Amino acid sequence: SKQSSLETHEMVCIEKRWMENTKFLRYLRLFDACYKISPELRHLNSQDIIQSLSVHCGGYDSSCVLHRLWEVGDGRQKNRHNLGLAFLFLLKYESKDGCFALIARVKDRVYRCDSAQKQAYTMVIQHGAHAFESYNNKQKVLTTKWDHLIPTIDQVKISPLKDPNFSTEAFKSTGTSNSNLAISLKKKRVASNKSNLANILPTFLEPMKPSIYCNPFCSILSAEEFIASGLNGDTQSNYRINALNKIHFMVEDYLDTHKENAFNSSLHEPARFYFDLCGNHHHRDHVNVHGINGFLCLVRGWFGCQIPIIPLAGDYDTFKGCGDIWAGLSDSAWNVFSDPSSFGKDFEGLKGLNRRMLKSYEHGTYGAGRTFVGRNARDMEEAAKKKDKRYLPYANKFAFFFTKEFLVKRMFEVLNAEVNPAYIGFRKAYDDLYPVFQKQFLLDEDSLLEFLYDDDMMHLDINKAAFFFWWCGICKQSSVKEIFQFVPKLQGKQNKETKIECPICFEEKEDVPQILHWKSHGDVSEHKMCSECAKRYQKKICPFCQEVSLKEDILACIEDFVQQVKSRSSNGDPNELAALLERWQFFEMEYGDNPKVIYRVAMLVLRDPEFKNMLKSGVRSKMPWMRDAAGIIFRLYSLSMEHKLAVTREERLLLNNCYRAIMDLAKASEIKSQGHFHGALYTQAMVPYICALQTGQSTQQLGIIVKEAGNLITSHYECNKHLYPCLKTAIPERIVEQYMSIVTEHLWGGKENDPVWRTFYSNNY
Repeated sequence: SKQSSLETHEMVCIEKRWMENTKFLRYLRLFDACYKISPELRHLNSQDIIQSLSVHCGGYDSSCVLHRLWEVGDGRQKNRHNLGLAFLFLLKYESKDGCFALIARVKDRVYRCDSAQKQAYTMVIQHGAHAFESYNNKQKVLTTKWDHLIPTIDQVKISPLKDPNFSTEAFKSTGTSNSNLAISLKKKRVASNKSNLANILPTFLEPMKPSIYCNPFCSILSAEEFIASGLNGDTQSNYRINALNKIHFMVEDYLDTHKENAFNSSLHEPARFYFDLCGNHHHRDHVNVHGINGFLCLVRGWFGCQIPIIPLAGDYDTFKGCGDIWAGLSDSAWNVFSDPSSFGKDFEGLKGLNRRMLKSYEHGTYGAGRTFVGRNARDMEEAAKKKDKRYLPYANKFAFFFTKEFLVKRMFEVLNAEVNPAYIGFRKAYDDLYPVFQKQFLLDEDSLLEFLYDDDMMHLDINKAAFFFWWCGICKQSSVKEIFQFVPKLQGKQNKETKIECPICFEEKEDVPQILHWKSHGDVSEHKMCSECAKRYQKKICPFCQEVSLKEDILACIEDFVQQVKSRSSNGDPNELAALLERWQFFEMEYGDNPKVIYRVAMLVLRDPEFKNMLKSGVRSKMPWMRDAAGIIFRLYSLSMEHKLAVTREERLLLNNCYRAIMDLAKASEIKSQGHFHGALYTQAMVPYICALQTGQSTQQLGIIVKEAGNLITSHYECNKHLYPCLKTAIPERIVEQYMSIVTEHLWGGKENDPVWRTFYSNNY
């Protein structure tokens, strides 16, 4: 049991201090900081603020709800001063609708038991502090008579995990050498580990072998310490530290959500499911009121884990909704709850759950939970601290969601997607940090994404992502045991300049740099070229391994291409939009002998946030620009259908919807008489087909697209030729005959089989 409990803790890949931290606790520290600056805030006139807030939100019973919450405080008639400050922040910074919605949720809890009242208290504190922290000077806010008491956010803003003993100023002393600095840092950690701060301060890797690094002392430093030490020679230390703090704030927000979802999937929802199977609807409906306190205390006692939902440890009704539920459920139930697609969801919405998963009714009776809980939730917490073996299965299930395999990939990709407004700026933050990370560990990759993903930029290396998060102070040392394989083993560097033989012209020269590769395969350290040879060699491909070089040019073209699509789609000029396909055509022809580059660029274009949003908006509103720039979408769609791109299910569906939307737009009644659009559509379909054909790539899906477009325009002509005879000449005016002849021969199998040729080019029709 003892060994098992240690293994359970080892399953968790993030530092203990992140488990012990939550945004709610930081908000309480923020409130304390406000009280220190303005002590009057602790003694606000609650009646005045409640009256003003009630008027602001406008609900007929808002005043009663707020007065009731003030009376009960945190459920034990305590900490009312925090409510007063939260009310003030809501009044000044929250919108009318936001306040109204919050009070409606509070009303559901504030007239119930102590446990529900504490949930209401926590909810109001979090919303009030969030409104204050999220304020920027551009927002319009109410003017109140308490404004002079409210400090600015810069005066009280607290980093999620700021080490109270760490000061960047300490590293700016010019009298400290790098070697003395490293020794002093190590001594500082040894002393800290013996103090009561041992659970707060970060742990670091031991000094690594000097042969792996130019500066062996750099290896023991975290991101914050390495930046502040000046070892990186960077003059923008404050800028880098701010970027690191931004990542910490975003990780804190993500982990709050992750903890709640992990709690739901491992304890809360399985409990509701179990009591539902047992027919004990009373306990099922009280899991979120009383039973939740027991499970929260179990997690807090075992791991020290703080979840945004603060438990009422003294709740003597904890047994109502808390019991040995996993002893009554089969392993197949855990298979459903532990599935990533089920993460954080209510049991009612999970596929695969059924009544056969009930092993025993024994733990589902009214009083069965008393032996599992004890007197109250506090008893569970104390037993969990002692690693009571009854709670080990529950700890294991909760810890599962914090394993490196489950957490790291999900955390990075959710943050990197920046779908949640709270995570906007994550990419810029790690881009700002990467030069320091790259320099400290002497990495070859030019960006963090290149370091983390495979050659095709499709699959995230979880170990590398954990390594980066360790460097940022998030993951534990034990989660990056593979660190040595990520750091290049450098040869000793000579301080003086020496001449090197250029492997192209075989002359010894001083300027023979290594050729930059998009993605290197194997050792490319000897892939070099002197400046004179580079001037004569105009290709963007390494002459030794045929890998693409000068990636920056390609990425710049991608960015420019996306911006061109954006600007031209807003202008709506069909000719300008059609010209975009020409740029892609040139690109495909240039890299046709290296199709992996085309696939990588296609993925980068598809996953560009602006481009993806344009596609979604185009599908939703059936925007004409999609029809006029159809060639690009046809190409992305064909690569997706042929599984050349590692797209997600949602991305594949988006491209499919785009394709269908284009075909529907071609049938729109407003262009029924305008044959130019139909001829242009056929050309847009032919271009990517011909590019793929001439470069030896697969044309199967592109051929299907060309045929559908060809049949569409011929069918359109046959249906409307009597009403709009001009279609006979207008449609072929936008069809490029040189392309037409290639498609007729290679795709249709001759003129007699080509409906487009027969309809518009044969004298017999």
